[in-house]
Amino acid sequence: MSDDPDLEELKNKTTKGKRTDAAADEQQGALSEDIMDRLAAIEDGERKTLAIRDESLSALFGALEDRPDDMDAVLDDLADAAGKDVSNATKSDLTRLAARVGLQTAAPEVWEELLEAKRQRAVEQA
Repeated sequence: MSDDPDLEELKNKTTKGKRTDAAADEQQGALSEDIMDRLAAIEDGERKTLAIRDESLSALFGALEDRPDDMDAVLDDLADAAGKDVSNATKSDLTRLAARVGLQTAAPEVWEELLEAKRQRAVEQA
């Protein structure tokens, strides 16, 4: 501890390695705007598919595809976690729901940015 009370106050107000709340809010707003731009581009015909390359997931998803009962069970679990309904059991549904649940769980603030962008886009189109 320092004998200088002003220095101590400054240290207490500053956290090393973290953004200020204002900077974080600004960055999140920018993400939402970028997502809105991408949504508009997709609506205008830009590709809306997403591909991943992962040997382990490819093996797992392929095995699940060969085992419809297991695929249905996993899809039901993911759909419940994502708050979605699944009409058919495909690898695409499995990938989509796994990504949604992962983002909702691990990065909820990013997921909220997506939801906000979709809300704003709907308002703009109304």
